[in-house]
Amino acid sequence: MLQPSIHIHKDGLENADLGDASLYIDAGRSHFAFAVLDVSSKEFIAYEFYQFKQGSQDEDLSWILTNNHLLSLSYKDIFVAFNTKEVVLIPETLYKKEDGETILSMIHGDLHTGQVLQEHIPGHEIFAVYQVPDFLHAEISGRFSNGHYWHYYAALLQIFKQRKNELPDSFLYVNFYPNQVVIAFMQHEVCQLMQTFLYDIPEDVSYHLLNISEQLDIDNTTMQVLVSGLIDTGSVLYAELLKYYIKVETDPGSKSYSCDQSFNTVPDHFFTPVFSLAICE
Repeated sequence: MLQPSIHIHKDGLENADLGDASLYIDAGRSHFAFAVLDVSSKEFIAYEFYQFKQGSQDEDLSWILTNNHLLSLSYKDIFVAFNTKEVVLIPETLYKKEDGETILSMIHGDLHTGQVLQEHIPGHEIFAVYQVPDFLHAEISGRFSNGHYWHYYAALLQIFKQRKNELPDSFLYVNFYPNQVVIAFMQHEVCQLMQTFLYDIPEDVSYHLLNISEQLDIDNTTMQVLVSGLIDTGSVLYAELLKYYIKVETDPGSKSYSCDQSFNTVPDHFFTPVFSLAICE
């Protein structure tokens, strides 16, 4: 039985009718997270995060989808973001559908197999070409056949667009998962870089960030670094960021939604990666 790393539910939720609520899912090769939004009040009322065990990802996902009560209910809308590192963002002017899979293979290799999907990102003149592991695609699309699907990068770009009045003109965005980090660099509302890195120790993250800063000529003393996801501000990992960047802040997410009081015991930025999906519909 796989237990969630984070499990927060509004009191009485197990007996509630959620037919008018929305379900948001962030699903990757090694994690599965979801949140439930009460649409009428724009308040999040549930959140769970699962880390798959190495070597049993398909069994773990199947168990979650079969045994989790909230995932067995019907919802007004269901939104799924596939959060995989095998993805390429291609400018619309250079995009050819027949070349997408070849480009993806050239950049990420062919060690992993899965479904290759392609989608246009509205408002950014960019196409995302990405691969989703077979077990992930089959289990989730089979369970949520009426869901709306994106790649997480596409969702993140839409989130940045919707929040342009809340976010700096240029910023580094660092989104943490256990042993995985999604890094984006936005400059004057244009995506200069978006990439997923695996890490084992805090120094791995600083290495990737410093390499990005050098390659893209980013000034570490002035660039705003926004941090979200599963990172404790009292951790060695967060301290590692402060060694090299002056302006580091956690991102509590959009002001367009709120949370039930049951969420008060966990920092807001832990939920931002999933909650933000609610503004990129």
